Amino acid sequence: MHKFLALTLAALVGSTTFAAADSTFSLPQVQDDDSIVELGPVTADGAGFVHIYALDAGKMGALIGSEAVHAGSNSDVRVPLIDNPKQDAMAVLEVGGQVVATQEVRFNG
Repeated sequence: MHKFLALTLAALVGSTTFAAADSTFSLPQVQDDDSIVELGPVTADGAGFVHIYALDAGKMGALIGSEAVHAGSNSDVRVPLIDNPKQDAMAVLEVGGQVVATQEVRFNG
């Protein structure tokens, strides 16, 4: 599973543009609640979205939450989930139609 995720992330990062280098987010190690993902600060080079996808056997599955972000610094970004994941998920920051950052989301319990 980790090998697949590493390859997927490498492919996604390799396909982003140089301008995406300033688009970032950082998740806490483990999310306490499985009905909302708390990202904290998100920095985006342009307007975009943070999408949360369920992980199914190490592959990105259904979209379970999304939140818009604006260009620049976004503080305390929280993504409500439309469906509680049965296991971990993947957070994807998308700016201008390009994936610029990804991170696995782990839930407590």
